Amino acid sequence: MATGVAAMAAARAPSSADVSAMNEAMNKMIGQPGGPGNGEAARMGYDVVVATGLRDELPDIPGLRERWARDVLHCPYCHGYEVKDEPLGVLGTHPAAVHHALLLRQWSENVVFMPHTLDLSDDDRERITARGVQIVDGEISRLVTEDDQLCGVELAGGQVVPRSAVFVFPRMVPNDGLLTGVGCDRDDRGWVTIDATGRTSVPGVWAVGNVVDPRAQVITAAGNGSAAAIALNHDLLEEEVRQAVEQYRSADPLADAPAYR
Repeated sequence: MATGVAAMAAARAPSSADVSAMNEAMNKMIGQPGGPGNGEAARMGYDVVVATGLRDELPDIPGLRERWARDVLHCPYCHGYEVKDEPLGVLGTHPAAVHHALLLRQWSENVVFMPHTLDLSDDDRERITARGVQIVDGEISRLVTEDDQLCGVELAGGQVVPRSAVFVFPRMVPNDGLLTGVGCDRDDRGWVTIDATGRTSVPGVWAVGNVVDPRAQVITAAGNGSAAAIALNHDLLEEEVRQAVEQYRSADPLADAPAYR
């Protein structure tokens, strides 16, 4: 039995041509010529681990994309310490931005929440204000930079809110075309489902990291990969043993008998 693991990672979102080509290769490896089906019976002995991650879809605010991962940040746990005690802003481009504003107060006493087009409830306004975060209403028109550094957020009326860093919650989209292309089940949020070891609903296909978990950080994704590799190896071992037992039972019991003196 041939054994192998194909781990595929993408630094960018795969193109449709990339996905089609890789889907064809995956279908062949897991024994599903032509697409999803009874791949288990026809498997060639290869298991595939998909680790293609996700892509961040950023809000269409002028100047934001250019500053992404510089002084436009996302994860407070990853970057909060880098901008500790600085004037921070939170852009209300996603419902989760409210929680971002409440959370970032742990890293700075100077946090401004700009709802932008987000419709804040009275309860959210009270919670944000009680937390010590200032709310500045108005639609955001652009980010303002000076000497290649963020210096503020300009609102539609021309007011500039001075900030040295802002946090934004992007829309996270999994690069899961390889998985959905071979028929992996998805949950009600649209994300491919896996068990605790990374096994998908399609025999021979495993997935780890951000392609199935938007909150997985690097250390988490690495741990997922290790767990999948161990479980996958045990699966391959069981298949090898099954084949060995079949061969043993069908062989002449005297053909390979050891010669004793």
